[in-house]
Amino acid sequence: MSKSTDWLPNGREAILEMADDWITVCTTRQTDWNIPYQAITDLTAHRDTARAALETAKNETTRTP
Repeated sequence: MSKSTDWLPNGREAILEMADDWITVCTTRQTDWNIPYQAITDLTAHRDTARAALETAKNETTRTP
């Protein structure tokens, strides 16, 4: 049985880079793979939300103690 550590990059930034790569792949292959436009839009929005949350968490000024 596979585990998330078998394929998921180590670290939040690396995971966001993986999301960037998948957004690029999905956008490029959208027609070939019949990916709905909304799915790519949603994936991008989730990635952006995750990136903003990470930046907030890393910011000493805005982070909740």
